[in-house]
Amino acid sequence: MLSKDAPISGITLADDNSLAGVEIIFEPSATQAERDAATARLAALTVEELEVPDTVTKYQFKLALYNLGRLDDVKAQAPNLSDEAKIYWEDNTIINIDSPLIQELQVLMGLTDAQVRVFFNTASGL
Repeated sequence: MLSKDAPISGITLADDNSLAGVEIIFEPSATQAERDAATARLAALTVEELEVPDTVTKYQFKLALYNLGRLDDVKAQAPNLSDEAKIYWEDNTIINIDSPLIQELQVLMGLTDAQVRVFFNTASGL
């Protein structure tokens, strides 16, 4: 997770391979001190320092997409996926960051490596 110091429901994705433009989405219960601590931690991080799991559950993956407003975007890309990626999406309960599904979605949706890393970091905390 990005921070264990504050109730965080997610983060937005940056537009490039940096963490510039990444914004933390706090739970309403987060205090100002918790918000300040998490924001300071984010400012000090680089993408390479993020703790990024190799896998997340399909539930975490889909919930993170939903929280970011991107679940429908991914569903819309399903017809454009290879058969292997479609089977992976439909039948796996674990999503691997190096899977054909992620590789293909990254290209189809124009995502950077940093965005994928930030996404997996966020999803792992759900």
